[in-house]
Amino acid sequence: KRGSREEKLKAMKDGASGPAGVTAIVFTILIKYILIKKLVEMPQFGLFLIAMLPVLSRWAMAVSMYRGKPARPDGIGKLLMEGATSARTFTATATAFILFSAAAAFVMKGGGGFIFFTVMMVSVYIFMVFMGRFFDRHFGGMTGDTAGATGELTEIFYLFGATIWLKNFS
Repeated sequence: KRGSREEKLKAMKDGASGPAGVTAIVFTILIKYILIKKLVEMPQFGLFLIAMLPVLSRWAMAVSMYRGKPARPDGIGKLLMEGATSARTFTATATAFILFSAAAAFVMKGGGGFIFFTVMMVSVYIFMVFMGRFFDRHFGGMTGDTAGATGELTEIFYLFGATIWLKNFS
């Protein structure tokens, strides 16, 4: 538990990337590369699951902005949260669910695809709740950086889930 919230927020506002930031970026890219490569190699639905990746991560960002509180009275996080109304969040949730359901029915015949995407949406929601608590505890709320981190971590979480699902249930 290094540094105060103010120090952490100040460091996030600084445009220079430190060694921890560069390491996080490299590991994020490496993990995504490995998991996407694994999905591409899977004959059934791997490319389809990759195509749905941005839908789920953007939905997660929309919901986390709606649920969260801003860490600063100014900044991108506050602007994002002001735009995250209940109507927009409902629309994002419905759109993601409809896209997943339609795509699952079209590409993944049978109920397996629908079950997978329902499980993923619920799992990602629970994952977002824990991330929100982490951000509240360490930063006092959400910022633009934590919104981006939510998207990136959700993509990794989804890719792990998709890889495990295809390996064990398809």
